[in-house]
Amino acid sequence: MRKVLAQGGCVDGDCPAFWIDDETGTVTVRGFEPGSNTRERDVTIPVEVWDRLVAQLPR
Repeated sequence: MRKVLAQGGCVDGDCPAFWIDDETGTVTVRGFEPGSNTRERDVTIPVEVWDRLVAQLPR
């Protein structure tokens, strides 16, 4: 099961978003392909890498 962490609020389908897989902790980021405002691509980030990235964010 996946849980949406944040989304872009598009009204006509998929849009930029972050979500996490509850079972594995893997985070998926959906964003626009370079040079396109309509096509999107998903990038999967393993939980270990996501934890390192989040730890670097200012609080």
